[in-house]
Amino acid sequence: SAADVRRNFCWFAVQFAINQTVVTTPLAIASSRLDGNVGFIGNALLNVFSMLSSFCVALPVLGYCGLKPTLLIGMTCSCAYITLFACAVWFPMSQPGWQMLLFATGSCCGGIGSGIVWTSQGSYFARSADLIARKEGTERAVLTSEMAGLFAMFFLGFEVCSKLLWSLLDFAGVRPLLTASLFACVGFGALALMTRVLALGVPAVDRQADGCASKMRSTVALWHDPAVFLLSGVNLTFGFSAAFLNGYVNKDFTAKLLGHYAVPMLAALTPLVASVLARLFGPLGAHAGKGLVLCIGSAAFFCIPVAFFLL
Repeated sequence: SAADVRRNFCWFAVQFAINQTVVTTPLAIASSRLDGNVGFIGNALLNVFSMLSSFCVALPVLGYCGLKPTLLIGMTCSCAYITLFACAVWFPMSQPGWQMLLFATGSCCGGIGSGIVWTSQGSYFARSADLIARKEGTERAVLTSEMAGLFAMFFLGFEVCSKLLWSLLDFAGVRPLLTASLFACVGFGALALMTRVLALGVPAVDRQADGCASKMRSTVALWHDPAVFLLSGVNLTFGFSAAFLNGYVNKDFTAKLLGHYAVPMLAALTPLVASVLARLFGPLGAHAGKGLVLCIGSAAFFCIPVAFFLL
């Protein structure tokens, strides 16, 4: 029934949010907790493998395994990421070789898992919306907006809470190894609970129409659209700004001037501010157009390096 699918979607959204927010916390603190360039290299590998996974791995796995198994595979890889981060933190700074080996391996796993899990998440979301709309007779656009708001509320809420919890444990003097191990256990717990979600299998007719090869051809066909390249500047700006903050700023400024506990605490401000401003920019974009909102966001990104030039 539609009520069953709705309850299933809420369960899916909560477990997904818990898993992804706790296992990705090392992305913000790796550069300040690991030796030398280990954190920088690991974060770079995570992003590179995430891109490669999105293009080359996610769709074949999704087409072969189906929605639920693919989701569980991606979440398992994400759990491997924080587990290997915990192992890397266990080694002292005097042994950077082991830190590099463990965290680099974990970052590759995390990148592959990220590409898989977010692709399967989008497909699971769309399939849930299709089933609910069909059973309730609800307009799909309205339903999708409602479900997206619910998903975003869970994800942003757990992201803020996970980073603040890490900050609190740091401030209390808990060793990073114990904190990372705790977060890994929570991630594996969410993975175990995710096994309870419905499979939501795609009918055979839909599988033939939306085969893996067809989806990949459709993705490549989008490259001819000029809008993709015009918007790529915003994506590049976001990527470089996130890398700048998670890497250089956290290691050379936040951790040294404020303490290690401040790194996840300030990292929590990003999704918190984003969730608040999203409520303001939504109506503004509907009234004045999305171009104005994009310009405001780009100006905010521009202020990040300018602030450091003014120091």
